Amino acid sequence: MVANLYGVDIKITPEGKAVPIEINGIESGTDFFKTEEGPAYYRRFAITLEQMTGGRPIFFKANHYRPLSGLERAMNERWTDEDRQTNRKAAAYFEQLHSTIKPEIAWIDDQHAFDLARLDKEPEHEEWHYAFHANKAGVEAYLYKKLEIGRRTLRFTLSDGRSITIRPEEIGAIRASPDWKKTPKELLPLFMNTQAKGRPTPLLEGVQDSKILLYWLCELVEESDGWSFPKTITYGLGGTTPAQLRAFVRATDADHFVRKYGKSQCGIGVDIIPRWKLLRERGKGSDSSSIELHKGMIKLFAAVLEGYDTDAFLSVYQPFIKSIPLPHPKTREPHDGCARVIVLAPPGGDPVAIGGQWRLAQRPLASRGRRLEERLRANLSRGATPVPMGEPEETLAARTAKVVVSDYESIVLGAADGVDLFKKNYAMPSLESTTALRAMFLLTYLNDLTERHGFSTLPSTTLSRKQHPRRS
Repeated sequence: MVANLYGVDIKITPEGKAVPIEINGIESGTDFFKTEEGPAYYRRFAITLEQMTGGRPIFFKANHYRPLSGLERAMNERWTDEDRQTNRKAAAYFEQLHSTIKPEIAWIDDQHAFDLARLDKEPEHEEWHYAFHANKAGVEAYLYKKLEIGRRTLRFTLSDGRSITIRPEEIGAIRASPDWKKTPKELLPLFMNTQAKGRPTPLLEGVQDSKILLYWLCELVEESDGWSFPKTITYGLGGTTPAQLRAFVRATDADHFVRKYGKSQCGIGVDIIPRWKLLRERGKGSDSSSIELHKGMIKLFAAVLEGYDTDAFLSVYQPFIKSIPLPHPKTREPHDGCARVIVLAPPGGDPVAIGGQWRLAQRPLASRGRRLEERLRANLSRGATPVPMGEPEETLAARTAKVVVSDYESIVLGAADGVDLFKKNYAMPSLESTTALRAMFLLTYLNDLTERHGFSTLPSTTLSRKQHPRRS
């Protein structure tokens, strides 16, 4: 069994409090390779992972991105346009299910623009730095571009053209996401982020890929446990009314709110919205009668069981968390920022924080007239600046990140138990686990409606604290 890899995003507030805002998984990236402390970070990562995996070799999946030729770029641009049309058709499908279903679609054009811009970017290969510095530290590590699974061995085709054939018991870890349907069950433990505290489950990565499921499952975490996400409300597809959203805004004293679409990555579809604007605008949601809302949610529930992914057409709203002012290394002007802390978690031990790095928003706080996203959004892919962390913030962020990771794995185990029960109750044993969890999420909306308006009670899917084992 191998360790799991997490990237925990944390804001340090002016009051000195560490507030986690996201948990990321196997694809968690950094910009350590752009900074002086990079080599020490990659060596520390490799040595720690080697210790956790018994000194056996580590395999990193290589992303062989390269600059595109003119023809390749034209083809990719066409595919990007087709993706936008596909997303619009999916939104239209949900709209036709019922009059109350209003999908969140503002992210579609942002995704399209981001994908087009990426076609012209120089590729970055952080996995090469992981493997290179691992070898320099005396850790046996390889970059591979292809994996073939035989009856008793695995064959890795390496980036340099060589191949390695090796038995499963000789492998330390594989940093890549397996195909859960095609990979033999007994080989899944070789891949990072396939087990929560030693128990195989695709939910470990499936939940992180969905902002909707992540924040919903972590609602049971309270500040008394040492951390909590910002207060969150899910919006879109008729599950929450504009009136409920405005009530959520009034219940906090934040000046700005963050809206993230359900599948957001790299800051795509992330908007910073002033408080006054949310209170004045009614939005696209429905204030229809509860009976009509109930009918719409049942339609959505059926669509999810058929395999439709609703997460992309939902959004979450959270109060914006201000960070301590962070001076830019060149201008010394104060910026808002967020820390990314990389954590390795072995199945039978305590998580280990490998390193943390500030990400400063693209523009300084005093840049009036600029879009709020440029001043308050700290994504490396959106122009954020990587900056080394200092004390005491680095220790505070690392301590919080380790607690978050330990609790997250416990929460996922509780969710896996709930999913197993859900599939048994609905006689759908082959239903994919993340799909089942998505259906459970929609049923919580239905249960809220039944409780508020006296409809017949539906099967409960609420995960209790008892189903979320806490850390010891």
